Amino acid sequence: MKISHISLITFFSLTITALYLLSLGSNPILYSLELEKPTTEFHSDINAEERIFLNSSQDMTPIMQDILDYSGPIALNIRMEDMDAAIGDLQQYYNKYRNLDRLVINLDMSESEIEEFQDNTKLQEELFRELLMASDDLDTLKRLEFRYRDQNDITSLKTVAFQGEALKKKIHKIREKYNLVNEEIVNQGMKFELNTSKVEQARMDINRFVDEITEEQEVRKKEIPITNQEIPEKKLTLLVTPESGKYWDVIHYSGYLSGTDISNKNITLNVDNTYYTDLLTNDIGHYSSYIYIEQISTGPHNFTSVYQSLKSEQQPLFVTPVNSTIDLYIQAVENQPVVNLTGNLLTHVQVNNATVHSIVNNASWNTTLTNQYGNYFTNLTLPQGTYQIYTAFNDNSYPIHPNQSQVYEVVSSGTSILSIRLLGEIDPLIIFIIVTGGVVGLTGIIIIIFRKYVKKLTFQSSEPKTGSNDYQFIETIDEELLAYTERALSDHYLIVLQKKGLSEAAREVYQIILTNITFTIPRKEVNAHTIREISEILSSKPYSNIFSAFTRIYEKIRYGGSEKVDDKENFETQFEELDQAVRKEE
Repeated sequence: MKISHISLITFFSLTITALYLLSLGSNPILYSLELEKPTTEFHSDINAEERIFLNSSQDMTPIMQDILDYSGPIALNIRMEDMDAAIGDLQQYYNKYRNLDRLVINLDMSESEIEEFQDNTKLQEELFRELLMASDDLDTLKRLEFRYRDQNDITSLKTVAFQGEALKKKIHKIREKYNLVNEEIVNQGMKFELNTSKVEQARMDINRFVDEITEEQEVRKKEIPITNQEIPEKKLTLLVTPESGKYWDVIHYSGYLSGTDISNKNITLNVDNTYYTDLLTNDIGHYSSYIYIEQISTGPHNFTSVYQSLKSEQQPLFVTPVNSTIDLYIQAVENQPVVNLTGNLLTHVQVNNATVHSIVNNASWNTTLTNQYGNYFTNLTLPQGTYQIYTAFNDNSYPIHPNQSQVYEVVSSGTSILSIRLLGEIDPLIIFIIVTGGVVGLTGIIIIIFRKYVKKLTFQSSEPKTGSNDYQFIETIDEELLAYTERALSDHYLIVLQKKGLSEAAREVYQIILTNITFTIPRKEVNAHTIREISEILSSKPYSNIFSAFTRIYEKIRYGGSEKVDDKENFETQFEELDQAVRKEE
């Protein structure tokens, strides 16, 4: 390449570079005092980011306020020693904190004052839980003190005094931490223009709570003097409250391990000298837990706690039995000699993990367990024959009276199930006769009453005086008659459904429809006894197919025990269509 060409290319390159630099210099990126945020193509949309921050702050402010507001009731309930209410409020506090936590994570605000507020509210929640546990320590201590005063047991009262001193020191440390974090939360709340009155009140209540415990301990030490040089007696105590209960009641057991080296020790709880569970002592030797009265027999029982060679005094618990109900629904498996058995076992609550026996012709064929909702399921394969089937609960390890379900008669051909009938139900023919006679008789009475009062009304003045008692009485009778005669079958179904459930409502609808059908068939045919026979009689009727569909879904609900929403809606559709079709025939 010639030198002249090289020079020319170099000249053009330098010229282009110079022009580019001049173009950059013509619009310098300057941050003026009036416009503090740059908005060039090299920067993010600062206005949008500001809007995001403002909107997110607006989202968080209500949650932050709720957290502050819940602090007050929690502290007050701790001070009043209302543990159930305090635990409920603390759970709400925790839920609000978790909502704030998720919001901070989603908005990536880890460097903001929001995170400091979040950290402090979490620490406050942890300190509230420590105060709750300390309150449980205090409750056990007070009840032990009451017992020993009643027994005039000075040695045990001295042990209580040592435990009270340890509790006082523990709760003072918690208060110091709580006051610091509470002040931080108040200051942060003010920055966000939140109402901090309840969290400030919470600090006052916690301080009063600690002061009251301190005062009680000082009185205790005056009555039972102790010194720092004394070593507490090694002892293991146990309290069980209440001392009686029934199935699913909650029993609280707690106690203290006293002496030296008492923290984080394994305590064994025995029921009737049989191992039940283990739990650990806390930093001052206290242990506590709750159990449900579940699989434990009726009658008296004894609780004891054990640590190494130490054993507590026996604590009594008397368990009283409760009544139970057990339901059963049987449904055939299509084209198989198999039936499914479903039901539930209940007291005033569900009974879970309980054994239910399937009784066939007075012999137990199998067993199954209830689930957490008290429901059970099993199936039976039936050879050819007729069987009486029911389920039964009879487990003495539960404080529940034995019971059995209703009895079904099931007929099997050996290859399929021919029929399922609930024993004790009235024969359909008898139902036809009773209901038909009742309807006819009631209709006659209504007609007589109607004619009587309509006739009476015609003799009255065409313009009765206002306030006439006769006039008001006749109007009342007329309205009641109208309400009776115009009530739809669907309305009656809804009333029974609400009071007795789907199965009974279906049964009443079924009986009413069968009664109405008797008016559309020849009198000699009323002697039909089964659904199939009635279906054959109705084969010439325009609603025969609707009747067949109605009976299928009815049997599924009534005898199969189905409560599915789809089956319920299908039944309602079928009976309304059938009712309209039968009425047209009448």
